[in-house]
Amino acid sequence: ALVAKMQAGDDPPAEEGKTPSGMGPWPYVASVGGDTADLVTPIRGVKGGRAREANPMAGTSLNTIIPFKVAGSVGLHLILRQLAKTHPKVARVIGYANGVKGGVVAAHNARVSR
Repeated sequence: ALVAKMQAGDDPPAEEGKTPSGMGPWPYVASVGGDTADLVTPIRGVKGGRAREANPMAGTSLNTIIPFKVAGSVGLHLILRQLAKTHPKVARVIGYANGVKGGVVAAHNARVSR
């Protein structure tokens, strides 16, 4: 239902420089950046044999780690889009916080997999 609603294009027109939700693109950019860093660093560690994914739900194989992390990121961003329509400030905070979290986790991953 959520995807169909998004595809229907029932969002109000966005202001110049803003997403349809009105919160702007930067929380999304920060969040995707953090998610990408958190995806790339464990891949490097696992491939190099120097690290493993600590989240037991993600498994130990790259065949499970990658889809798990991508699905989580996509799900969060769909939720952010919906949340931003009614609570844009909360959605902004969550977007930026997820970006910071991803950066911190990636820094840890990079240190552990040296």
